Formats: sequence, C-alpha cells, structure tokens
Amino acid sequence: MLDDVRQAHQPCLEQLFPPDTGCNLTTRASRRANVLDAAATIVVAELCAPVWNCWATPPWRVQAEAANAAAIVELLEQIPLALVLAGKHAARLAARRQPSPHPLASTLDALRQRRAQVLDQDDTRDLSMRITFDLSFAELSAADGLALAQLSVFGRNQFPLDGVQRVWQQAAAAARPTLHRLSNAGLLEEIDDDLWWMHDLLRELAGLHLNAEERAQAQHAHAAWVEEWLTNLELRDLDSWAALTAWQAEIEAAGAWLLAAGADDGELAVNLAVELGHKCYTDYSDRRRDWLRAGLALARQPAPERNAAMLMNTLADLLSTRGQYDEAERLYRESLAVKEKLGDSREVAVTQSSLALLMQARGDYDEAERLFREGLQITQQIRDLQGVAVFQMRLGQMALWRGNETEGRDLLAQARQGFVAIGLPNWAAMVDQILADFEGGK
Repeated sequence: MLDDVRQAHQPCLEQLFPPDTGCNLTTRASRRANVLDAAATIVVAELCAPVWNCWATPPWRVQAEAANAAAIVELLEQIPLALVLAGKHAARLAARRQPSPHPLASTLDALRQRRAQVLDQDDTRDLSMRITFDLSFAELSAADGLALAQLSVFGRNQFPLDGVQRVWQQAAAAARPTLHRLSNAGLLEEIDDDLWWMHDLLRELAGLHLNAEERAQAQHAHAAWVEEWLTNLELRDLDSWAALTAWQAEIEAAGAWLLAAGADDGELAVNLAVELGHKCYTDYSDRRRDWLRAGLALARQPAPERNAAMLMNTLADLLSTRGQYDEAERLYRESLAVKEKLGDSREVAVTQSSLALLMQARGDYDEAERLFREGLQITQQIRDLQGVAVFQMRLGQMALWRGNETEGRDLLAQARQGFVAIGLPNWAAMVDQILADFEGGK
C-alpha cells in the first residue's frame, strides 16, 4: 500500500507494480482521480472521507448546514487535510466578532470561486489541496504568509525552533507567536517542545509564494544554520552519527545552495564546504566531491588561504581513494604550498604524509620516502610526539618493503615506544600488525 500518491510520482512507480498473480497495488491518492494504471491498482478512499472534522467546526454548525458540509466534502474529494483547512476556515468565520450566519455556506462559496479560477489554468494537479491552501493563505497577514513560505527552504518537514529563528531572523519570543498562529490556521502542527511539522504538499504550495530574492535570503539563512550545526557536531558516538543521518535532508538542501552560491556568499559557502567535507564522508561521495569543488572555487577568490588549503586536502583525500591520482597530487601540492606560505608546520607535515601515501600507492617510493623523512623532521622540530611516531611507523614499514629490514625494525620499535609513551595502544597494535604481516610474508 502506498500513501499520498500524486501525479508527479507516476514515472517512478512502474517498478512497484505487482506481478500478475492476483494481488493488487493499493494506493491512497491525494486526489480522487487515479494517477496510475487502473488495471494494476485500486484507489482507496481516505478512511475519514465521510466524516467532517468536528474538532475544527462545532458539530451543531455542521448539523445546521448539513447540505453545505456534504457539498464541501464532495468538492474537496474527501481529502482529510483539505477538510481540516476548510473546517478551520469555517470555524474562524463563526468565531468572528461579527460571525457569519452561515460559515459553511461562505466557505463553500469561496472554495467554488477559487476552484473555478484554478480550472482556468493549465496545471490542475492537487486541485482540492491548492484551493483550500489558497483560502487559508489569503487569510494570513503579509508577515505570516512570508514566514510560512520561508519554511519551504528546509529539507525536512520538521522545523526546530532554532532553525526557524535563523531562517526568519527572529528571536524566540517573536517566532513562537507566529508559529502558534500558523498552527491555529491548520498549516502547522506542534509535535514536540519547540518542534513543528508541516505536510509536504502544504510546504510545496507555500514555497510558490516566495519570490527569487526572498528565496535566496531564506536559503542563505538556512545554509548558515546547517553550517553552524555541523561546526558544533562532534562525531564521537553512535548518537552523534544518528543525528548526522537524521539531518541528511537539511545537509542536502544546504549543499544545493552551496553549488549555486556566488561570490557574495563566498565566506559562508567556503565554511560550509569545509564542514561538509569533514563531517559528511559517508553516503555522499559524488555530492561531497562537488561540494568541495564549489567551495574551493569560491575560496580561490581573491587568493587561496587556509580554508582553501583545507578544501584542497579534503578533496584530494577523496579523489585519491577513487584512484584519481593526478588531480589528487596536484591538489596536495597546491595545498602544501599554501600551508608553507602560511608557516603552519603541523599542517605541512600532515599534507606531506597524505602526499607520501599517494606517491607510495603510485609506486614512486623514492618520492614517498623523501616526503616521509621531511615530515619526520618537521614533527621533531615542533615536538609533535604523535606525529613523530606516525612518520617513524610509515618509514619503518617502507624500509621493510624495500628490503632494509634492520632500519625498518629500528624505526618501528621507536614508533611503538612513542605510541605507548603517549597512551595510544591502538597505534602500537598497528605497529605489531605491520611486523606480523612482514614475518608472515617471508
């Protein structure tokens, strides 16, 4: 059974058609008309189709206007979400200081007028939802309408208060009343403390009310929110990884903004690219590459500096794992030049190690050894004890491979001693494994 099927889904659904064995693909559509092959599917009416939403409109009002209530249910194709919006509209008419004597009749008339207007247009998809949404949206103030439309830039249908504040550029004291007004209109639902939900179709329809400038501003604010969240995220345990997974849609929305960002957004785009490159390295291979390249292109304006070097390194790491050695080497060397210019000795050593491993993978052992030895000298000069032990381990392993067993064992012994001294038993175990593999290969 598939829920909320709409015409836009049709191209993707053929693969889900059941085999010819007497079973059926059952769908609940967002409009009465079946959007799939009638021979392969059964369209099921919504479960609450004949029931008016009494919590939105008082039961006595429905009873007093039973014919109008039935006509609204029929006009809106028995779609519950549309009935909720229409019911809330009627309830507001009945609750005014000068209430409408026949709120359901007024609602029905407004829906019919809007339906006639939409039918004159070429696109009549999701007709019932569009006309009820338009009716609700027209009742909002200009500020609340803009606020609702701005929520369409989120990647998910759930909006935490801090994200809403960022996109709306409002303090919590100002954002909460707006959220409650939108909830009272039936357009949002508060599902937890400081967490709101919006139906995806309503979010799509709301997004149509943003002009290009308003959308650009909201997307920039959303990207800044995602960048700040990623900056503060420390991937230390399963909970933090689960949080990162839950944010996938927001990350992709911010990544899409990054790909379209211009020079005016350069600082945020570069910072976002750095965080995406460092934190989002699972299930994002191609997109991560594109994000890094987009950030690097902006970071080069007007000249490459620290963030550009970081992006070069991260992109080179990704490309080297995919066998794109030429571009990876070019980026490593360009990053190395920037870090040497900045005088960042520790980062120079890190990049030399990465480049050495790449040269080793390409079979250029002389260059790899040269880079490892330079890195060892740098880490010894800045007294980076872990860095010294890492370079000793790399050099020792290479010496064994190249037949210099005595030198290799000496370097590995020094590396192991260093790891133990600074409390890194896992690294010491790596040294033991290198020696065990060497003995096993004799």
